[in-house]
Amino acid sequence: MMITRNFTTKRLMIERLNSILFQQRKDEIFSLYSDSEAMKYSGFGFYSDMNSLEKTFEKYLQKEHFDIWLLITLQENQYVGDISLTYDTNHAFASVACFLKPSHWNQAYMTEALKEVLFSVFVEYGFHRVEAQIHENNSRSIHFFESFGFKFEGILRQNFLLNGTFYN
Repeated sequence: MMITRNFTTKRLMIERLNSILFQQRKDEIFSLYSDSEAMKYSGFGFYSDMNSLEKTFEKYLQKEHFDIWLLITLQENQYVGDISLTYDTNHAFASVACFLKPSHWNQAYMTEALKEVLFSVFVEYGFHRVEAQIHENNSRSIHFFESFGFKFEGILRQNFLLNGTFYN
């Protein structure tokens, strides 16, 4: 099962990524994924060249049980971030990740988008659980997910490898 539909909110088109859309938006995507502040706690760091980003996204686009939605502003037609889900349909479970350009932080874009995606995951697709694994020092992301009702359940010890160091 893939969650194939797109979403529209008051300010955003939330569009499921495919190869064509990636090629159309790759420069905008690179601007986020090459931003050291936005990728600080990502677990994979930031991209310094387009070739590496293209290889990574090609791999993700081929991956089963994984989807990415681009957040595109309706008014400016501008990519501002994305939401990805890794899911297990046998266990009705998903893991979510969110990235947003720092220029759009504190404007509720991600809140608007994640509400739509989570509603679909739970109501339309019948998932029972969604988790977010967050770097222990990423207080902004921890607060964001707590505002959605996510609860701290435990520590995955040394689960993030970042710049040669393991973090919880």
